[in-house]
Amino acid sequence: MGILLFRPTVSLAQAQKPGDLTEESALPKEFSLENGLKVCLFPYSRPQLATVVLGVKVGVADEAPETNGHLHLLEHCLLFRQSHLVENEHLYQTIKEFGLYYNGHTEQDLMLFEICLPLEVLLSGLDLLKQVVFSFNITEEALEKEKKVLLKELLDVHRDPQKVGLAKAYELAFPNTGYALPVYGQEEVIRKANLSQLQGWHQKYFSPDNSALVVVGKFSPKDLEESLKQIFSDLKPGGKKVSRVPPGHKSLNPSQLVELKMNVADTYLMAALAGPEYNNPDRIGLDLLSEMLGYGLYPLLYSAFAGQTDLVSSINLHYLSHDRAGFFSLFFY
Repeated sequence: MGILLFRPTVSLAQAQKPGDLTEESALPKEFSLENGLKVCLFPYSRPQLATVVLGVKVGVADEAPETNGHLHLLEHCLLFRQSHLVENEHLYQTIKEFGLYYNGHTEQDLMLFEICLPLEVLLSGLDLLKQVVFSFNITEEALEKEKKVLLKELLDVHRDPQKVGLAKAYELAFPNTGYALPVYGQEEVIRKANLSQLQGWHQKYFSPDNSALVVVGKFSPKDLEESLKQIFSDLKPGGKKVSRVPPGHKSLNPSQLVELKMNVADTYLMAALAGPEYNNPDRIGLDLLSEMLGYGLYPLLYSAFAGQTDLVSSINLHYLSHDRAGFFSLFFY
C-alpha cells in the first residue's frame, strides 16, 4: 500500500474565494457515515491551512497494569513504523514537501491522530490519516526499533517533576482503576510487548464505528462530505460494540501526603482532587472557574501570591474531564 498525494484540478481552496463562505456553508456540520464513523466539519475563514483530528475511543484507562504501555507503543508504531509509510522514506518526504504537522497522542480515554496541512492537499491528508490509523503493517524489526525510541521518551518523562507528580496524583485519586495508570506506560511492559498483542488492540478498537473525525478549515461542508464518503466508506465497522464501566473510585484522603525525591533544583508542590466526568452538567462551570483561576493574563491564583517575593515562581491549575471521571490538579513551584 502506498501514500498517494494529489492536487485536485479545482482544489477546495480554489472552489471558494476568500470571504465568500455563505451563511449556510459557514455552519458546522455533524453526520455519520454508514460504517459508523462520526464526522464533524468546522468551516473556518482563515488562510489556506486545514487541521484534521481523528480520534479512536481507546486509552490508557482501558489497559491493565500488565498491559500499561501497549497503547502508547501502538500509537508510535502506527505513526512512524508502518511498512507502507516508511518505504523509501515516503512519509518523511511527504512531510518535507508539504510542510505537514503530523503527530499523535495517547490519553486516558482516547488516542488522537492529528495533521495540519495546506488546504489544497486536504484530501490527500485525509487519505494519509486513514492509512495511518486503520492499517496495521508493522514488522517485528520495526517494533523493536520503536521500543528504543519510546523507552528514551520515558527517561525524559521521569525527569519532569510535573509529569511525575501528575502520574502519582492520578494513581492516588483513582486506585485500582485504569485511570491510575501512567499515560506513558511502564518500562517493563513496553520491553516485553509483542506484535500479536499490539495487533489485538488494533483489531478490537480501531474501526470506524469506534472513531470520530474532525476537520477545520476553509471548505464547503457539502463538498467535503462527499469526498469523505469516497475516502472512508470502504472501511468495515467493528464486530461488536465496545462498552465501558465507570470506575468505582474513592475521593482522595485529604490527609494523604506523598513525598517524591528527584534530582531537581526547585521544590514542587501538587494538590489533586477527583472531579466530575465530561458529560456531567457541572463541567462547563468548572471549566470556566479553572480558566479564571489558573489561566489568562491575570490568573487569580497567581495574583494572590504576587506580593510574596520569591515564594512562588509559577502556579498551574487544570481541570481535566474524561469519559468516566474528572480530575483537578494544582501545581506550585
